[in-house]
Order: sequence, then C-alpha cells, then structure tokens
Amino acid sequence: MPSPFALPASRALIPPAPVRAMVGGGFLFGKDCPEDDFHQLARIATAARGAGRGGNPGFRAGQWVRGGALGGAAVRAQADRMHAGGAICGSLGLFCQGAFTTNGGSALAAIQTIQLLGMLGTFSYVLARAAQASGVAAFHRYAIVSQPRAQLPDMPAGYRVEALDAAALGALAAAGQRIDAPAEVQALRFAAGLTCLGAFNRKDQLTGVIWLGTGRYDEDEVQVRFLLPEHCCWDTGLWIAPKFRLGRAFAALWAGTGAWMAARGLTHSLSRVSDYNLPAILSHKRMGARTLAHHTFIRVGGWQWSTHTRPRLVRGGMVTAPELDLRGVAYS
Repeated sequence: MPSPFALPASRALIPPAPVRAMVGGGFLFGKDCPEDDFHQLARIATAARGAGRGGNPGFRAGQWVRGGALGGAAVRAQADRMHAGGAICGSLGLFCQGAFTTNGGSALAAIQTIQLLGMLGTFSYVLARAAQASGVAAFHRYAIVSQPRAQLPDMPAGYRVEALDAAALGALAAAGQRIDAPAEVQALRFAAGLTCLGAFNRKDQLTGVIWLGTGRYDEDEVQVRFLLPEHCCWDTGLWIAPKFRLGRAFAALWAGTGAWMAARGLTHSLSRVSDYNLPAILSHKRMGARTLAHHTFIRVGGWQWSTHTRPRLVRGGMVTAPELDLRGVAYS
C-alpha cells in the first residue's frame, strides 16, 4: 500500500527519488506544459535500492513528444521490477499520485524536490500554478542566465547551421518541415530584428531552430524590454523537432550559435529561464553558464508589477513595454 505520507490523489512535483508504480497507477509527466516552450529531456536514473524481491534495476526515460503522443512516462510494475516507456518533459513535470517512492513516500520526494529547486524555486512553482489556475493572474520568476561562447560545443559531424529568413521557413513548411512558431510569431520576431538559425542533418532535414538578437529583446510572455550589454546577444525560442530530440540537434544549434556570435564579436548569450525549470538551468550549467539575477513579474487582471523594470507598475496593452536594463550586469 502507499506510504502513509502520500499526498492526496492529485499532483506533485517531479520526484527525484527512486519510484515504483502502484497497481493500476502511472506517471503523467508533461501533461500541462505550455506548447510553445522548449522541453529539454529529463533523465531519471533510479538508485540501486530495491523494490520487493525482484530488486530495482533502475530505468532511464527518453524523449518527450509534444501533445503526449507517447503518453508521458509510463511506469508499470511487472514482477516487482520497474520499467519505463515513453518520455518525460523536464519543465513542468507532474505526476498523478498513483505512484510513490521506495524510500519514504511522497513526502520524501517533495523534500528532495525542494532540495533541488530551493525554497524560492519551489515556492515560485506553486505560485505560478495557483495563478494560472485562477484564470485572472500570472506569476513568473525568471533566472537571467549568461551563456559564455567559449564553452559552447563544437559542431557535430554531419550537421550544419544556417540563417533562415521568412521565405526559407515558408518553403520548409510547404515541404512538411514546419517549426513550432506559427507564421504570425515568426513575423513578429523578424520585425524585432531577430535572426533564426536552423540546424540541418546530413539528410538536409531541419532538426531545430533558435532565435538570436542583439541590442534589446521584447519578451512575449510578460511585458518587458530587456536592454542588452554590448557584447551579448539574447537567445530565445530554441526548438528541436520531436523525432530529433534524442540526437545531436541540440549541440548543433549551440555550435551554430557560437559561430554566429564569434562573427559578431559577441562573448555571451543571455536568456531567461523560469527558476523552477531545473532541467533547462542544469543544461546551461553543463555548458558553463551562470545565473546573473532573478526578476519577478506578477499580473493581476490588466495590470503588471515587476521587481526591477522601469516603470514597475504598468497597465496591459501599453505601446512601449517597461524596460529592464541588463547593461550594468557583470555577465562574464
């Protein structure tokens, strides 16, 4: 039976602890994640601690597919062993309480999640979920991440990265290679001066894109204009085609980004990441990135308040977004 510390049969954060499935229970990772966000692969390897007589050989989860085509990470118990199928979204992963940890239940899973995210990260996750559920509010706490060009990967063999304009993206879409951003979003990004880089494999298949800009960046999730340091660019909209997310497309895009930056004398790329998006933060850290600061945005009705923008309080629909000046930040 489940641990006496198990939470109600609703939802909880991704458990970093070893887990096993109850009879008839199953995991539903990534069900509520935003469609327009890039979801990096979240891999969970269980500890050696066993579950029942069969022991626990561990499992490794693979790629998340948009729309839940693989049904999340299906974990089922067979002869007291744990097996994994499908995938995990590492951004806003949730699981139904039909599963519990082998070493202390959901309470321990929650504690370990807090240890990974920190109290502020966990608190902002809870606030973001509550605000979203209200239907009239939104809460975002972003980590501003600085990615050094010097630590970006080399281009993988068989890949190339090139700049794509609106016509090129349209031609690719007509050929069945459509990216995640719809045409109207692409138009807004091009109008804002962003460059779209596309990664292609040796079969000339588009495997992913990333959008880059310099000088300033107008955020589309909240009302803010980021003013960027002279030797920095902004990266956003990184997307990998679902069938290529287990390959080298991610490395190829960042290698191409490094070449694009080098040609312009740029040393760092900045971006914003929700502070509870642990896989994204860790992936940046593996490439030598560091967090420069955190900024909070709260929207209630038609009003938005933020911690460091000028002005801090604005009404929705303003022609000019409030500014957040990053030019004085020590980004290196």
